[in-house]
Amino acid sequence: YLGSDGRTTVACLYLEDVKDGRAFYRAARGFPGPVVVQKSNTTSLGASIAQTHTASLAVDDAVFDGMCRQANLVRVPDMKSMLTGAMALALPPMKGRRLGVISRSGGHAVIAADLAAEFGFELPPLPSGLAGYVQAHTRAGVIRPINPLDLGDLFDFDVYVELTRQMAASGQFDGLAFLHVFASTLEYEQSLRMAHAFRDLAAESGLPIAICFMADALTLVRFKREAGIPVFASPEDTIRALGLSRDHCVRKALKKDEVVQRPLTGAQVDGVRAFLAGRRADGSPLTGVDAFRVLELIDVPVAPYAVAASPAEAALRARTLGGSLVLKLLSSDVSHKSEVGGVVVGLTPDEVEAEATRMNARVHDVLPGARLEGFVVQQRVRGLREVLLGVRQDPTFGPMVVTGLGGIYTELFKDVSIRLAPISDVDADAMIGEVVSFKALRPWRNVPASDVPFLKDVLYRLAHLAAEVPELRDLEINPLRVLKEGHRGWVLDARLTVAP
Repeated sequence: YLGSDGRTTVACLYLEDVKDGRAFYRAARGFPGPVVVQKSNTTSLGASIAQTHTASLAVDDAVFDGMCRQANLVRVPDMKSMLTGAMALALPPMKGRRLGVISRSGGHAVIAADLAAEFGFELPPLPSGLAGYVQAHTRAGVIRPINPLDLGDLFDFDVYVELTRQMAASGQFDGLAFLHVFASTLEYEQSLRMAHAFRDLAAESGLPIAICFMADALTLVRFKREAGIPVFASPEDTIRALGLSRDHCVRKALKKDEVVQRPLTGAQVDGVRAFLAGRRADGSPLTGVDAFRVLELIDVPVAPYAVAASPAEAALRARTLGGSLVLKLLSSDVSHKSEVGGVVVGLTPDEVEAEATRMNARVHDVLPGARLEGFVVQQRVRGLREVLLGVRQDPTFGPMVVTGLGGIYTELFKDVSIRLAPISDVDADAMIGEVVSFKALRPWRNVPASDVPFLKDVLYRLAHLAAEVPELRDLEINPLRVLKEGHRGWVLDARLTVAP
């Protein structure tokens, strides 16, 4: 409705819950302007209160956050940030990182420089010729013609406007900030005329000109009402707002040319559906081997493995595989095999039978009622990085895909990124960029780069699978061993659940 009224340029939403996640996602993506979202009800206590107030149930906040990033919604933590965001996005968009700052206070100029670095801005030098213009209007010669520009003893409001005009026309900046310390009531009318001039200049130049007006509360309220442009109350809010505008603008430009990746063939999708239907029909429990077979059907490489029903058969399979081996318990009742002694790494073929016998005994002592269905013997794969990849059907948003830090530390650090499936090339790049530990995928000193294109290909395949096969409730690869660039990688372990 707001997107169709022809008048709303920025939408602000306060949410406690989302009932139909996909419909919300489509509406948010279809809105013609920026959407700022504050969502509460993100904790168990918040959920209990919300239930009494609105009868709502909390959605998974990590999924909601990933959806916001995917739809380029501006998610904010509090009401003040929502208002700051709305003000920032009502200005012309900040299309790059080049920021120019003019300040009436030397201290605020220094603060602005620190904030610019914190929010990822560059501070280009002032345009040629501007230094002479400044020096011609100063009285004591104390102004240093640098960016941020401290106006020092320059008190001419017409000069302020002209300085800003020249900076906007120079082509050297993507946005400007004017930090205005209000000296006395004698300057109010001059300040107001300056704000109106900045409003017109922003419209002419297409650059955001963010004005920070520092005064007493009553004067600030009056000035905001009469200025006709967004007015910020502190340097921190001003620079943060421009950073928010820049990030939104950059993501919007990337999204414009994104391509949703659907790498699977119809035959592959049909093959997975047939396999899962067969497993549900006969009531068989799902094991890691079932997950391996699904992955093989969609051309995701699994490290060479063999299944054995007994320790003796495990030894036979081990000799066929050869090399350094990993022995794993095969049981649909055990999700985290390493926690119960169900994984042993670095065995020779001759050691497998005795270790399999000991493994059965260990697991039986820890989990007496668990079904022990055999063993998986797998070639040991050494490589650079362990990555988590997974998909599941979210009750609110439907199919989603996740990637992040793999191995035994996944649940400890929760360093993951989430998107709704299927995903685009832009989504995949953003996901990989959001995972802090994925900095290790880049080359570092003597360590080569990991095969990121391979990781993205597996991500696309899983996301496409989740979107096409809703009966696949969840599928997790942990870990995917990613090798060095150009050498792809291998799935080492996986688990699978099918909807009843």
